[in-house]
Amino acid sequence: LIVGDDGLVVWERGEHVEHGRQYRERIRAISDLPIRAVIYSHSHYTLGTSALIEGETDVAIIGHPRLNENMRLGAVGTVFPELEPLQRARAVQHAQALLPAAGDDAQYGFV
Repeated sequence: LIVGDDGLVVWERGEHVEHGRQYRERIRAISDLPIRAVIYSHSHYTLGTSALIEGETDVAIIGHPRLNENMRLGAVGTVFPELEPLQRARAVQHAQALLPAAGDDAQYGFV
């Protein structure tokens, strides 16, 4: 989250609508400034946006020019199957899949 003088820029917003709701709740605990922009780092973090920006106006959505095409391609390893093992390992790490569900080292944001 980037807090500006007159609004917020949100980097990521979750894989699902419920994640978007959770992000919005946490953001609103920090600031009541309007959300001015949402940045998509990659295609599978787009689905929480509708819940995140509900009630907001004039929100800029910033993403890769081929975002829609990338979303249509879908799953890990779709384009270059030989990279699938590396992509899958990165996905497991990114999703914190091997961390405990509770405690000091618990997952954050994917539970």
